[in-house]
Amino acid sequence: MNIGFPYFEIKNIMNVGTLFLIHGIGDQKPGYSKEWQENILFYLKPNKINFVEIYWQDVFKKEYVTGKTPLQSKLYNTLFDILTRKVINEKIGLVEFLKEVILDFVLYLTNRNLQKDIKDCLKKPLLQNNIKKPLSIIAHSWGSVITYDALFDFLKEEKDFSLDTLFTFGSPLWLLKQMDNILSLFHYSGAKKLSNTRRWLNVYAKEDPIGASLKSFDVDSDTKVPPIPNIPPHISYFVKENRYVLKNIIIDSLTHRLT
Repeated sequence: MNIGFPYFEIKNIMNVGTLFLIHGIGDQKPGYSKEWQENILFYLKPNKINFVEIYWQDVFKKEYVTGKTPLQSKLYNTLFDILTRKVINEKIGLVEFLKEVILDFVLYLTNRNLQKDIKDCLKKPLLQNNIKKPLSIIAHSWGSVITYDALFDFLKEEKDFSLDTLFTFGSPLWLLKQMDNILSLFHYSGAKKLSNTRRWLNVYAKEDPIGASLKSFDVDSDTKVPPIPNIPPHISYFVKENRYVLKNIIIDSLTHRLT
């Protein structure tokens, strides 16, 4: 299948710095971003960008003691109700895996030790002094929540840190904002684009049960994209067939200021 012109279509650009890649909840393995990188590099010379894969699934599998507390039950029921309404309103159909996904959402939200360890998987690489700038992040699904929380912490801690571009794909941040508008338990209710982030581009696919618009976060760009045939919408963003996302959003955004 011809998905567009190869990387030499983009000419005379400087290095675009470092691109951090962070996955969402699921059965992820180290090296999960290899396909992402290969498909991005189809449109960009390899020496123009430095990739850093962020892997936190091994932290999530640690033994954290957690019982089914009243708070966890309340969070689960609220998140499930909101997602169920979305699925029904958008006629997506029953998505069985959401029940288990929400359990993982709740564990992250209610276990501070787990949350800290997961955020540290991103924070430590971001703060390395030898990382080539500008810095950008591609965050998929729950990876966007981890990224937002890490950047939020940097502001609270008054860290000298600036992110050039944040890409969020299939992000459930909208879900946390709606949940927190009801429960007022976290920092998501009034969440907006953070001052240490220069540019935030959000992308969500039609029929993605988890991703949605983040206009309420005052993102710089909020784009709904069509699904890719025969690929579940939530995992369609980085496949080679998705030229619109890879070329028209990721590469064009990374290189626009340099061309």
